[in-house]
Amino acid sequence: MLKTKEFYDTYWPKNVPDLKKTEEHVFSLLPYNEFFQLVLDAGCGTGVCSLSLSKKAKMVIGTDISSGSLNTALSLANSLMINNIQFVQADLLNLPFNDETFDLVFSWGVIHHTVAPLRALDELVRVLKKGGILILAVYLKTRLTFLHEFLRKVCLRFPSFLKRPFIKSVAFMVRIAEKFGKNTNVRADNPLIESQVEDWFFVPEKHFFTIDEMKRHFLERGLNFELLCPQTGRFKSSSNFIVRGIKR
Repeated sequence: MLKTKEFYDTYWPKNVPDLKKTEEHVFSLLPYNEFFQLVLDAGCGTGVCSLSLSKKAKMVIGTDISSGSLNTALSLANSLMINNIQFVQADLLNLPFNDETFDLVFSWGVIHHTVAPLRALDELVRVLKKGGILILAVYLKTRLTFLHEFLRKVCLRFPSFLKRPFIKSVAFMVRIAEKFGKNTNVRADNPLIESQVEDWFFVPEKHFFTIDEMKRHFLERGLNFELLCPQTGRFKSSSNFIVRGIKR
């Protein structure tokens, strides 16, 4: 997890997502007109989802392993004078909270960056109250996943001077592909393709799941399962999917 922490200590502070678009996205995933007492934003990054969730909750706790991300999150909250968010540095594999603490657990694109994503899922379920809601986004496994992973492992061996040219080249190809294909980018809160390429190919740890696999994991842990969005990115092979479950 140390390498992941180091990556996001520098990545997120320079790639803060758009607050308004994030809010629209987060609100679209929540049950209509529901207000929560205590919410966990697990792996909050720069806190943009925490800021949105604060409008739907009495209190939000945002956790992240990256101190650089949390410093950015705290600065954002302070600049907007939002005082019902607490940011805590914590490892998703060992959350510092009692069992059945939160009414809502929100974790966007995080467990797949841990060394043990199912253990992370266990932790999210553990701290969720019975009757509480878990909203999760994870990388979608497709027939091209093996190719993406091969390229990522090659990229991690690049000398530093090759990193930026590679990112710019891939971003250029993505823009060309967008002109000739259907853009299904559901979550458009980070318009910089270069930053998305960096996050895709240079992050130290990644795991992928099929929708059926995640459904099984939810059911085995006493959650029902609802697929909210099967694909969030421009291309299916480089997307998250979003699911929601209620703890029985």
